[in-house]
Amino acid sequence: MFNCLVNVFFVFCLGSPPDSASTDTIYTKSLLLKTIEIEEVKLFDFNSKKIDISYSTNSSEFLQRQGNVFVRNYGPGSISGFSSRGGSTSQSTISWNGIPINNSMLASGDASIVPINLFNSATINQGTNSFINVQPISSGGISLENNFKNLNKFNLEHLSSVASFGNYNNIFKINSNYKNTQIGVKFYHQSGKNNFPFVNDFNAKKNIEKQKNAEFNSKGFLIDIQKKLHKNFSINYSSWLNQTKRNIAPLMSSTASYAKQYDFNLRNIFSLKYQKNKFYISNKTAVFRDKLDFTDYSSNIFSESFSSNFYNVSEFNYSVENFSAMAQFNLQKSWAKTNEYLGKAELNRYSPKLLVSHSIKALKTKLNAVIFKEWVNTKQQPTNWQTELQTKLLSYLIVGLKAASVSRFPGFNDLYWNPGGNPDLKSEQTKEFESNISSTVKLNKLEFSGKFSAYKRWIQNQIIWIPGEFFWYAQNLNNTKSKGLETEVNFNYIFSNDIKFSSNFQSNYIDAFNTDSPSNQLIYVPRYQYHWDESISYKKWNINYGGDYTSFRYVSQDNKYYLPQYFLHQVGISYLLSLKSFSIKTNFLVRNLSNIQYQVIALRPMPARNYEISLLINYNK
Repeated sequence: MFNCLVNVFFVFCLGSPPDSASTDTIYTKSLLLKTIEIEEVKLFDFNSKKIDISYSTNSSEFLQRQGNVFVRNYGPGSISGFSSRGGSTSQSTISWNGIPINNSMLASGDASIVPINLFNSATINQGTNSFINVQPISSGGISLENNFKNLNKFNLEHLSSVASFGNYNNIFKINSNYKNTQIGVKFYHQSGKNNFPFVNDFNAKKNIEKQKNAEFNSKGFLIDIQKKLHKNFSINYSSWLNQTKRNIAPLMSSTASYAKQYDFNLRNIFSLKYQKNKFYISNKTAVFRDKLDFTDYSSNIFSESFSSNFYNVSEFNYSVENFSAMAQFNLQKSWAKTNEYLGKAELNRYSPKLLVSHSIKALKTKLNAVIFKEWVNTKQQPTNWQTELQTKLLSYLIVGLKAASVSRFPGFNDLYWNPGGNPDLKSEQTKEFESNISSTVKLNKLEFSGKFSAYKRWIQNQIIWIPGEFFWYAQNLNNTKSKGLETEVNFNYIFSNDIKFSSNFQSNYIDAFNTDSPSNQLIYVPRYQYHWDESISYKKWNINYGGDYTSFRYVSQDNKYYLPQYFLHQVGISYLLSLKSFSIKTNFLVRNLSNIQYQVIALRPMPARNYEISLLINYNK
């Protein structure tokens, strides 16, 4: 009945659903939701949190420091996926300016080839989220943004770092703001040998060996141009080119590896924006081209993969007093071709979205609701929807509730890989319920904020690859459940104008299991994670200490085999020299201070104690 009502609504507003006879006749306008504040009451967005960009060289390392995200890292510079709340890496999303940049063939994003320092802001999303991005997020993600807020007339920035095991990082940024035109150009180059020593646990003698065939080299540039043509009308163009070459290191159980991977990504986004009074209209067009080549001479594998994505996102927003409504229409066309496909694969996706937000001042309450419908190759998908309610109690306490149902369509490899792909796969369906309580208290020189969340998730028709007699194949077999608790506490105290102290603590508990084996934890889902940061600054000096604890992870479905827990520490010290137009910041960092040997993924060693020194030069005019 619910689906019938949804279909009637979209037919009435947008015309008939996409099919072979009407895919080119749909016309709609759409819009972007604006934040509504309730009489000086600032409500938390409990789905996500914005984080200041750190000195981390890539998104993988950045995410590892967040506490509530588990990064499945195969080694420095190597493939690195991530997940939250018991989800898989293919259920997590990396987006850039609202457009997902996950590889459409793998259906997952590789955080290790995304330099976090290129972007102005990053937002971590927990669990499901249908309010942002072109496609709904089913198991968390990271949203990267470029903007020109608070830009000086001219800005020049150079970040350079040298680290252990032959790792180098260079980023050069130029920003200009002249009249009604703003331009940002960024170049980067990262490389590393990763020839670190490690204890080979697979060897009975526990010999110390050096990592081999683990070199990587990544370079590229990012350009942003924003032009204001009229006081209410502006255009924006962004282009991002990335090229990464890396060797795939051998397993501890192997004596050698001859595997290599080459990634080439070219992404372009062009947008138009018009805003006047209560209206906001925009149209965003994106064209992405990706190439992924994998070669392994020892296994006689020579795979060339090409994929292209076209997005068009039209939005229309109307806001009045305490009510805001957004209508959006998304069009996505994807193509892919590789040696392992029988031909060229293609997907056409159409998705109208309706979002409303309403604030009730008298009750200090805010309600968000979104409904998201999608057709893939004219086939109707399950309805996506999400609702959130936030209420402020007393003067410092906010209570939130969230319910959502989000579907995820299979990736190209799940459908068409030969052998093993399954074109009859159903979409995964994730349902989630969350409750949370948060608070911020300011008292003289003390500021305290905290958040506690409890959630429960169900995933139906989960897509997994299982071994067959001759090869692995994709099936909708698993129905999984997960429940958990997340906490975050921030503490800041100003002793004087020269001395400041801050502290952050995050914890994460997850119980995730397959309904066929409810007593077994899902593989590579740690039951406990803790993260903390302590920082004290004196004048221009800053000292930071951080720690991460990850509990054991099962590596077999029957929970007979597992990787032990690991406890990492890092300490850093920095000094900032400020002149009239120049600022120079030096930073010295020690990772894995206790020099432990550990693995995130089985038989993939990680570096022991290592060091990094960096220099950041900034010029403003």
